Amino acid sequence: MQAYDQQDEQAYYDRAAWGVLHDYQREVLTDLCAVLPDDARTVLDVGCGDGAITDRLPADRFVVGVDLSPVALAGLKRPGVVGSALSLPMKDRAFDLVMANDVVEHFSPEHRAGVLAEIARVADRYVVVTVPFTERLANGMRVMPGGPVHRNRHRDSFDVATVRSFFRDLELTA
Repeated sequence: MQAYDQQDEQAYYDRAAWGVLHDYQREVLTDLCAVLPDDARTVLDVGCGDGAITDRLPADRFVVGVDLSPVALAGLKRPGVVGSALSLPMKDRAFDLVMANDVVEHFSPEHRAGVLAEIARVADRYVVVTVPFTERLANGMRVMPGGPVHRNRHRDSFDVATVRSFFRDLELTA
């Protein structure tokens, strides 16, 4: 896979293919709403895109989306901030719950650790991370200048052990 290139990622996510809530996103939204704690009054959605999920979270929550793409954020109805998941422009423990839905698979393991650390840093109580589960990456590969690239820019596939390891090495304080 190609090395992480923020400019390349920026161009990819600035594409104008936003505005559709896919069946998979409907499932994620349903699952999120089912597990959303009552005391999570402030929510940060990291990598929110155009707000397909962000804008559909319960109206009684203060929800902020952050995304690398200002083009995507233009479709967001809730507050949005342009920023990288590698360096979230928020204070420590600023949100009751921080979620990243289908975001971490876009980062190499070395950068993914930084993203997870940033998510943990800005979360006060809860973290929710969703990823494609046991995805067959080879099925989505395309040949591009510079080497093969997954059609959705996924860099890894995840299983239970990998997901459990996400926050194992971080020092989380209560």
